[in-house]
Order: sequence, then C-alpha cells, then structure tokens
Amino acid sequence: HNNCQGKEAKMKLTKKDISAKDGSGTVGLKPETPEDLWHAYNLLQTGDLVRCTTIRKVMKETNTGSTSSNKMRMMLTIEVKKVDFDVDSLQLRLSGTNQSENEHVRMGAHHTLTLELCRAFSIEKLCWDQVFLDIIEEACHPEREAEIAAVVMQPGLAHLCMVTGSLTITKAKIEITIPKKRTGSTNHQKAINRFFEAIY
Repeated sequence: HNNCQGKEAKMKLTKKDISAKDGSGTVGLKPETPEDLWHAYNLLQTGDLVRCTTIRKVMKETNTGSTSSNKMRMMLTIEVKKVDFDVDSLQLRLSGTNQSENEHVRMGAHHTLTLELCRAFSIEKLCWDQVFLDIIEEACHPEREAEIAAVVMQPGLAHLCMVTGSLTITKAKIEITIPKKRTGSTNHQKAINRFFEAIY
C-alpha cells in the first residue's frame, strides 16, 4: 500500500516562502503517493538546497582510544549534486555536500539524502521558475486525472500496472507455468484457467 492516507492522499505543501522580487525562496513538501516523488524529482536541480531528516553513521572515540559507530537520525541540508529516482523502492536519492552546521557532520562532507513517502523535506532555490510552481500546483491539488489500471500479458506472465499522468507503476507480477497442449490432457486448460483466476 503506497499511500500514506488512503485514496485522497496528495502532495502536502507545508511551507511556501518565495520572494516576489527575485523568485528565490523555500518550499516545504510532504510526498504521499509515488507520483508525488516523481513530481519532486522533476522539481530538483543541481545546486538546490534540500533539507530533510536522515540517518548517518557517527564515529565516536572513547577515552581509551577505541572507536564505536552509532547510527543517528539528524536534520541535514545538502547542496544537490545528483538526483536518482528508484521506481522499485519508491525512493529519491540526492547526493551532495552538507551545507548546515552540525556537530556530527562537517560542512562540505558528502552525504546522500533519501526522500521517501510520508517524509517531509524542503527545497531552497535561487529562483523558482513558473515551470516549478506549476509542478507544485499540479502535485498539491487532488483533482488529478483518473488513474488507469492496465494488464500487460503474455501466456503465463502478467504485469498489473497503474498509469497516472506522469508515471507507470507495476503493482503486481503474476507468473504461472503453463504446460504444452497434449491430446487427452486437461493440464494446459487448467493452468490457463488458474492464470486468469490469479489475474482477476
């Protein structure tokens, strides 16, 4: 189940602070459906500052000189260098350098932030073009175009996909071995019936 809050889930706009003078500013968002992550992917550019909670391994040195590492959740701001959208895990990975003062992570240190469903983040841009504002408008309004369900099939293999305005997501893969037709044997027909039952 990929929505945070049922069918009506949509991208939440948690903050919008954009200068009327030069278009610079920050927008806070919380993605609630896979399509929201796709919209976020289209909003992001190299050089943007993204702020979000993240888990980072922190090394500690004890008095005796030995070191131990702990995973800590912290808030970091990175300057985006690279953006990857993983459709299978529904995660957006942002690689960049740390731009916020933090006792555990030095300024300029490389870090990868992962944006995922139901986790709020903010994007700061030097200029929010109208194209980006339109993407936010589309993402944050629930009157979305209808989703279409499609079944892509070949004998014994079917993929059930959801098609929205900007994304196709495979929801299920159904695979059943179908024996060859043999005179006097009903195995072939039984397997085909089983295959169709599994799809429907």
